[in-house]
Amino acid sequence: MKTVSMQEAREDLARLLEDAAKGKPFVVQQEGKPSLKVLGVEEIDDLFLYKNPHDTAHPD
Repeated sequence: MKTVSMQEAREDLARLLEDAAKGKPFVVQQEGKPSLKVLGVEEIDDLFLYKNPHDTAHPD
């Protein structure tokens, strides 16, 4: 998984978000420590379905 600094995220946020939406998540580091992970919708849905396999309802 790609790791970027907060500065890199600010400078290239549009491309990073496009990549995350295409299944390429990334981690943003702040002061050398991971502070957040950006995942696309598909990855998030997969995580929730994995944790709750009987819950297949979607809010849309």
